[in-house]
Amino acid sequence: MLLGNVVGINSRILDESINLLKSYDSVVSVSEFSMFNPLRAFLFKNKNFNTFLDSKKIKKFKKSNDKKSAGKIYFCNGNFWIFKRDNLFNKKKQKPPFPWLGLKIRPYIQDTFFEIDAPWQIKNQFDFVRKYKGEIKNRKKLTRFL
Repeated sequence: MLLGNVVGINSRILDESINLLKSYDSVVSVSEFSMFNPLRAFLFKNKNFNTFLDSKKIKKFKKSNDKKSAGKIYFCNGNFWIFKRDNLFNKKKQKPPFPWLGLKIRPYIQDTFFEIDAPWQIKNQFDFVRKYKGEIKNRKKLTRFL
């Protein structure tokens, strides 16, 4: 599944990911965004500002206010989701938040790419691509596997 609002994808990356699919239900493009640690997330609901996770889960971490207290945090960056057709129809292979990914998910790690959903992200991504143009082409630094 490819969306029209992405900039960090090319046919070579897709070919590599499709080849990885043999051993997995899906291969998903992700980027590390540890600065968005879910331990530090809040919800504003009914005029109340509360932590996203319940306090018992947060207390398990010694420094829950530290950005890196939960380790490296990865988010789907929206560049691609490659998945087996069977995932759509087999309820036993589905789990939130993206049920079409199945249970055995392989990350394809990319540095700082994400979907463009807001005007400020356009300049950010173009600046990033311009800055790392050679590395994107050679894939030395920008994409790597776990």
